[in-house]
Amino acid sequence: IEARFEPDAKRPAILAVEYFRLGRLQYLLGQYEEATKSYRQALKIRDDFMVVRFELAQTLVQVGRDDEALPHYRVFLQANPGHFTTLTNLALAEERLGKYVEALQNFGQAHQSAGSQPQEFQAAMNLARFLSTCPDESVADLDLALTIAESYCLRTNRSIPGMLDILGSVYFRAGRIDEAIATTEESMNLATNLGLHDQAEQTRRRLEEYRLTKTSTPDS
Repeated sequence: IEARFEPDAKRPAILAVEYFRLGRLQYLLGQYEEATKSYRQALKIRDDFMVVRFELAQTLVQVGRDDEALPHYRVFLQANPGHFTTLTNLALAEERLGKYVEALQNFGQAHQSAGSQPQEFQAAMNLARFLSTCPDESVADLDLALTIAESYCLRTNRSIPGMLDILGSVYFRAGRIDEAIATTEESMNLATNLGLHDQAEQTRRRLEEYRLTKTSTPDS
């Protein structure tokens, strides 16, 4: 790339844009490692090029390098506080890395920063799922997860399959097997009616697990 430009005062900024464009192309072609290299080159030239920093973090997550992505997400958030997608992706990466306290904080901030109803619902589902599945007992809160999941299912008139699926999973973890089965079956049927066949199939597998648990539990 550098050979395309004559030396002048604008060369660094132009080069950064060119490396960014190359990185985007490589990403779209599935060349993720090459894309990370191009994004890093752009940041060497302009470390304040925030869209590049965000895309680098996203690409690092894509190739399973969550630990490398975290500092880039955090720098991006310093420049763009309350950015919903970044807060969500940062929390998910922290969860995968076992940084549960930090993940809870950022899931909560994402919920507070939601700028639309779909974002709010997404953040609520993430919070309920995380609070009910977190292996760190000092962070997990099944009662709060249940409150969140039930309240949002009520607010949406039980019209969102994914939210019902989350509620079913929280019921299951709370030992409320019959409610877990009924709610998960409702989620599966709704997803099927909406043409969300992949989601319906995933929900069906969970439903089978819950039913198997019920049949294998004494006095069920």
